[in-house]
This record gives sequence, structure tokens and C-alpha cells, in this order.
Amino acid sequence: MKAVAGTANSKGWTAMGRLCLAMIAFMVVLQAAADFVLAERGKPSECLIVVPHGSGPSYVHAAKELHDHVKQMTGVDLPVVPKWTGRGAVRLDAAPPEFGEESFRICVKDGDLHVIGGRRGILYGVYELLETYGGCGWFASWCSVVPEKDVFKVPDTLDDTQRPTFLMREPHWADFRRSADFAVRNRTNGHYITRDLKMPASHGGTAYRFIRGLGDSHTFDTLLPSSVWFDSHPEYFSEVDGVRRKGRTQLCLTNPDVLRLVISNVFAHIEADTCVGKEPCVNIVGVSQNDYGLNCTCRNCKAVDDHEESHAGSLLHFINKVAAAVEQRYPDMYVETLIYQYTRKPPKYVRPRHNVIPCVCTIECSVARPLS
Repeated sequence: MKAVAGTANSKGWTAMGRLCLAMIAFMVVLQAAADFVLAERGKPSECLIVVPHGSGPSYVHAAKELHDHVKQMTGVDLPVVPKWTGRGAVRLDAAPPEFGEESFRICVKDGDLHVIGGRRGILYGVYELLETYGGCGWFASWCSVVPEKDVFKVPDTLDDTQRPTFLMREPHWADFRRSADFAVRNRTNGHYITRDLKMPASHGGTAYRFIRGLGDSHTFDTLLPSSVWFDSHPEYFSEVDGVRRKGRTQLCLTNPDVLRLVISNVFAHIEADTCVGKEPCVNIVGVSQNDYGLNCTCRNCKAVDDHEESHAGSLLHFINKVAAAVEQRYPDMYVETLIYQYTRKPPKYVRPRHNVIPCVCTIECSVARPLS
């Protein structure tokens, strides 16, 4: 009886084991079916890259980047076509203007993998796929990692929308200036790229530009030079230890005439820049402290800084007024100002206007350690 029962029990568990294995196999199949497969090594391509007729050069380049990386990873050659009515395609589509030039969405929907973005965002979406799901990395213009993979796939639940937190992303590394590929693959958009190397339309073109004649830093002396104004109006410049300073100086930021003249000269520089409004990019005017200390400590400036518990107080109150005037005439323009040396401590109350870009300069900090 025991032997027979034992045999019967053994047979029962064998059947149960087979059932469990079948269920596991079925779940594996379901899991495999739940992935959107772009390419599988050794198998014919069942996926296409669709770039509609009339798409801009960055969409065409995004398709090429996806094609070339997938082929290097898996050996599979994904066809790039302008139209496909079936399913199982990677579709590169333009986003509506309000979505933003640098935002993107990648999602699996209705049997297709969609990459939707602006003229730069479409590239960032493709690089997000390659980096996050393909394991690719671009560490220098001469050092890329594209791993070999048997299967390149993404989950069918994928739905990821990304918008850059920072309008300006510009690591000061010469390699970014020399290589458009390296720069855009790492989602940098610095204007220095367009100074040393004009970013081609295939790589998204120019993301932002500074008004010519001012640049991105230390513009007080350009907007109101002490060499021109000090002799007739010493009150326009920094008072230090009771004495107004000429030459290596800053502006008296609570003087209403200084504000009026700076705004007037900002408009003069904008109007002299013939490229304003002619390129699909963000225009920025730089209004920032000179490259030395000697901030104004006159009675009015000191009162503001004491109230704000920071020398950035008088600076930001001034910059906000300039930015308000700029917005009235140029609603899409930004005003950038340095947060540098004596203005690094945040003010207690005042905050930047929505069209002000505070640019923290960390020149004394070690680049080998986190800024925190």
C-alpha cells in the first residue's frame, strides 16, 4: 500500500510539475510578447523606422542614428521608410510647437514605438532609447560604448515624457565644442558650440544665442562704461569706503538714472543685432556684474542688501527691473545675470522674474568634487 501510494504520489507530482513548467513557459511567452522588440540578432528585421515626408533634417538624422546604433548592437539593418500603414514600427514624429523644441516623449502605443519631439527633442528621445534601453554611452568624441546585444527591446508599457529642467546646458569642455555628434548625444546645447562650431540643422541647430556685442558675462562695463561716464557722473558707480570708484568698479544699482541708461543701452544692443527673430532659438541678453568685487556700499544699496541679507539683493532687484522692461518689448527674450563671488549668497526675499536666468559661476570651486 505504501509503495503503491508512493508511486501514485510521485506520478501526481510529475503531472503537477509538468503543469507548472507549462505555466512558466506560458508566462515567459507572455513576458516576451509584452516587450516591443526593435531587433533580434540573426533574425530578419520585423521593425521599420518611419520618418514622414517633409520631416526636418534633425528627424532624418535621428533615424540614421537609431539605424546605425541598432545595426552595430545587433547586426540587424532596420529599414528607414517615409510611410508604413502596418504595425511594429518606430515612428519619429514632430511634436506640436507648444511641446517645446527640446522636449520629447517615447511611448509604445497601438503596436508602434513612438518618438515624438521638437527639432532637438527628437534626437534626445532617440538617444534616451539607445542609452537607457540599449546600454549605449558617449564619453568623449573619441570614446563611445555600443554593446553587442542579442535582442534590443523596450517594455510595451513604456511612456516617458522628458522636458529639460535647465534652458542652458553647457559644460565647458573643449570636446563638446569640437564635436557636434558628441555634444548632441549628451544633450548639451551650449552657445559655445555655435561659436567654435556652428551646430548643423541635422543636429538640431542653435538652441539659444546671446545678443551680439554683450555676450554672456561681465557686461556692466559695456552697458555703462566708467571710462565714459565717471567724470561727469561718479554717482553711477560703486561707492567703497565712502569713495566712488572708477575703472575696476561696479554700478550703483539703486540709482534710477543707472537703471534708465542700462535699459536704453540693452535695447540699443538688441536692435543692432540683425539676427534677432531670424533663427528658431531662444534669444538671451546678458546683464551681469563685472569680473571683480567692489560692489556699491552707498546708503541706498546697503539698505537693500542689509534687508535681503545678501549683496545679491540690490543686484536682483535691479536685474528684475531690467527684465520687466525687456519683456514689454521682447516677450520671448530672457535676461541672464551672473551669480558670482559677492552675489552668491541667495537674497532673503526677492526672487528672479520668470524671464531671468541666474547663472551661478563656480570659478573657485574644485571641479573634482560635487558643488554641494
